[in-house]
Order: sequence, then C-alpha cells, then structure tokens
Amino acid sequence: MRQIPGRALWIGHVGDNRHPRPLLDAGIAAVIELADSEPLATLPRELIRCRFPLSDGGGNPPWLVRLAMESVATLVGAGIPTLVCCGCGMSRSVCVAACGIAIAERCRLEEALTAVAGSGPADVAPGLLVEVQAALVHRATGEPRDDWERTLRKGASDCGVSLPGEALSSEGIYE
Repeated sequence: MRQIPGRALWIGHVGDNRHPRPLLDAGIAAVIELADSEPLATLPRELIRCRFPLSDGGGNPPWLVRLAMESVATLVGAGIPTLVCCGCGMSRSVCVAACGIAIAERCRLEEALTAVAGSGPADVAPGLLVEVQAALVHRATGEPRDDWERTLRKGASDCGVSLPGEALSSEGIYE
C-alpha cells in the first residue's frame, strides 16, 4: 500500500484488505475495491466500502466505469482518506485513482496518471484506459451518457416540463 504524495489517497492490492489494522493506522476511512474476480475482504464496519467489478481488458459497462471514477472523485474531493485497490495494485487502481484525481482537482488525466504512477509500480491496461478516457469525454460534453439519461430527457420534454440537463444528471450532486 502506498500513498499518493500530497493527497489523502492510497493505492493498494487485494492483500492490503486482508489486514485492516494498517488501513486504520494510516487513517484510511474508505476502501474502493476494483475487484474483477478477487474475493470479498472482511473489513471493519467503520470503514466505508465500495466494490466495483471492473476488468482490465475492457468490456466494462460505461455506467460502472463512471460510478467507480465518480466515487473516487467524490471521496478525494471531500478529503476522505481513501484506499483504491485491485488485484495487483498496478492497473485498475492506478487508472481509476488517477481519474478520480483528474475530476476532483480539475486537471488533465495525463497529469493525474503521472502523479499516481510516480508513487510506485504501474502497468495500466490499454482497454481500461480507453474506457476511462471515454467516460471523461462524455462527462465533459454534457451529452446524455447512456439510455437512462436519454430516457429522462425525453420524458421531461414530452410532458411539457423543461429542465436543464444538469437536473437530469448525477454530476455535481455531491458538490
């Protein structure tokens, strides 16, 4: 487990969850598990836990990629000490943590990836990186990101109610 310099954010692997004492000693309050096939860890109840079954090779549902990166961004933005972990702590955790930093700190993904990768081993899978980049582009354009948002927007205009796009999106809900 390693801390990203200057941030209340750590990168780890599945083994870090098996021993919660170091997590608590480090002041970590939230754990984001990016588990594809890793077993569920037993964590103390005082830790916030989010588990997103992401795959390195791509093929992840866009909504799941967005939920994982927005969750990390929300925790990072709120200053909640957070551990992001995956199988080896080198691909999914690095990629999603960097994306969370990019959103929370409003910086480029490349800058955030450099900061995270500079803290230790990194080997980001190209398939996952492409999905994360696509999610960031959709987030920035304001276009409906999926069928859910398209349906909400269509329903709102069909009934004569005019709502701004922000009212139909989860963006900014935690700010």
